[in-house]
Amino acid sequence: MTIRNKLVLTSLSSLAIILGVCFFTTSAYGLSIDLNIDLDDSSIFVPPLVSVTLTDLGNDIKFDVTLTDGDLQWLYINADLIETEIVALSLTGTDLVAQSFGEDDFKADGDGYFDILADFGDGGSKLQSTSFTISHTSLNLSIDDFVDFTLATMSVGGPKGPFTMVAHVQQLGLDDNDSDWVGGGGGPVPEPATMGLLGLGLLGLGARHRRKRVAGTR
Repeated sequence: MTIRNKLVLTSLSSLAIILGVCFFTTSAYGLSIDLNIDLDDSSIFVPPLVSVTLTDLGNDIKFDVTLTDGDLQWLYINADLIETEIVALSLTGTDLVAQSFGEDDFKADGDGYFDILADFGDGGSKLQSTSFTISHTSLNLSIDDFVDFTLATMSVGGPKGPFTMVAHVQQLGLDDNDSDWVGGGGGPVPEPATMGLLGLGLLGLGARHRRKRVAGTR
């Protein structure tokens, strides 16, 4: 096999791998957000008191929530959607007690404005792990729809934000009588197409580098 044919075969193999990765990434890719900033005094919880992982299921977004302590009562979420789109959302999860929607309708700890309130109830056994999905009647949702920073800026007198999400956690402390508000934020998620273009670019650079090396050996 000639050197040129080997280069072509290597390039095609690399392209197949990149396209395969992009295909699977399109069907399910995610982002993790740590809610570790105390809204009362801006102290940092280590490890994070609440962690939320968002997974793109294609049309819907799955939220996996885990706590290191306490009981999850409320989760406040932003949506980078207009009012008519927000009120057409719905949450599905076995631990949900109630759900409410409205553009900038909900305040976390009396501060900040959020669009979605997921209510998991008050009291009972500690809820430290739960999952739910957010869907829309007609839109194909993406993770970026729920990691927008502009709608949850906290007041000047409050902790440094803005926050993508805020959770209220109860049954904290040795006697389970404490509660706290924690917030955190995430960043924009690279789209699968963007990652595919990046991979193709790297592939092209690699092929060019190989050609230079081959030319140098002649």
